[in-house]
Amino acid sequence: MTSIDNSIMLTNKQAKADAAAAKKAERETEKQRKAEAAAIKKTEKDAEKQAKAEVAAAKKAEKDAEKQAKAEAAAAKKAEKDAEEAKIAEFAQPLILTHPNSLTKYSFLITAVNASNMSSDTTTSVANLIKTSLDSKQCNEPWEGLLSDLLDVTNNPNKHGFDGTSVDGKEVYEYKPTKSKNIASAGGTINDDTIDKIEKCEQLITDGKQGWLVIGIVNTEAYTFDAIYKFPLEIYNEARRAYVLAIIEKNKSTTNTKQTRSTYAITVSNSKKLCLKYQKQFYVWTRE
Repeated sequence: MTSIDNSIMLTNKQAKADAAAAKKAERETEKQRKAEAAAIKKTEKDAEKQAKAEVAAAKKAEKDAEKQAKAEAAAAKKAEKDAEEAKIAEFAQPLILTHPNSLTKYSFLITAVNASNMSSDTTTSVANLIKTSLDSKQCNEPWEGLLSDLLDVTNNPNKHGFDGTSVDGKEVYEYKPTKSKNIASAGGTINDDTIDKIEKCEQLITDGKQGWLVIGIVNTEAYTFDAIYKFPLEIYNEARRAYVLAIIEKNKSTTNTKQTRSTYAITVSNSKKLCLKYQKQFYVWTRE
């Protein structure tokens, strides 16, 4: 082999080595590029994951803060309510029933009728009539009469005027028996209220008299009262007047021939708050 051939062989070998080195370098470069691309992609993915985690954390923090705010608001509201109830309790006085034995006046009526010597048909008719009367939401006369008996008040059986008057005539009573099981919302309404009716209540104080509104919580199973509340009648005057005047204005502006009826609502809860507002005592009897 000549020196030329030897040189050519070495040149070719070097060329192959260079080509192999170049190819290896290219592969290394490609591998490096892919590694860098993967690293960038991982960084982007980690950043996206971190961003989502931060958004989730911020959302959770916001939700927790909202939950905490609601809890604090509820606690503040409860504290305010408890404070109000504590103040109201200072104005509550025990209601002494003059004739407490009358509480069971209606309790044994049906049993007594069933044990009577009347015929079976008559017994059934009378028992049903008594039950219907005592259960009725429209007929309150039996319960108004019982309230008068318990408080030693002269009962007024007529539809007009106050429901009862004290023996000495210095106190008048308006009754609101209710069969509601929720004492706080229990009460009734003053139907077809007018300025004239309100002024008659206002005149009581001028005449040296006292008006009372009595809410009786009826137990429709035992046919007696579970609780009786006696509130000063004057605590409602201002709110009643505002309500009636608003109804009058509303009826003036309406184009309908049907007028809105004035039905001023009274509840135990609202009555207690009015006693607190006007610094008036009220009286309570509850079944033990």
